[in-house]
Amino acid sequence: MIRIYHAPQARSFRVIWMCHEAGLPHEVALVNFFDKSMRSPEFLAISPAGRVPAVEIDGQVMFESGAILEYLAETRAPQFNRPAGHPDRICYLEWLHF
Repeated sequence: MIRIYHAPQARSFRVIWMCHEAGLPHEVALVNFFDKSMRSPEFLAISPAGRVPAVEIDGQVMFESGAILEYLAETRAPQFNRPAGHPDRICYLEWLHF
């Protein structure tokens, strides 16, 4: 299961979007920019910078949207991945991290 920590109008939307496009089962945990919960010790253990997105994937924790998207493409959505040496790799990386 993929758990996505999300706040509206944040880059965490990119991870939610990819999960929807790839048909990946996931749940969304809403966090709030304004109530200081993102600075709690519990959330900082998930996202050391106190930011979203952060995800829990099968017991592993990740943060940074580009890294999360790349990992999901490599491990859960091979139809989106362009591995090293693929002729479309440069374009893929540009759009993945855009």
